[in-house]
Amino acid sequence: MNSKNQTIHIDSDSSLFTCAVRYAIGRKSYMPDLVCRELLPIIDRLSDRNLYVMKRDIESELKFDIPEKELWKSLLENINAEMQKRKSLRKQNSPFEE
Repeated sequence: MNSKNQTIHIDSDSSLFTCAVRYAIGRKSYMPDLVCRELLPIIDRLSDRNLYVMKRDIESELKFDIPEKELWKSLLENINAEMQKRKSLRKQNSPFEE
């Protein structure tokens, strides 16, 4: 079976993405690049919880001298941007005025 034709169900498989980040961060291999490259196109489809956990895990690891630090900083920036976008949308859609 050609792996490019397989479907990943983001809603039900989302914990796999968190596990992938946890596995890849700190590794000196192709894995950090692969994980970050696969996450970026689907970041807007991950749950708020997934984004929060990934953000927390990446921020925690960035306190140390880890391999591919700039790659993880870039992913973190994208996660923060997506979280901010969602926060703004919730605020816009709120029936309550501030």
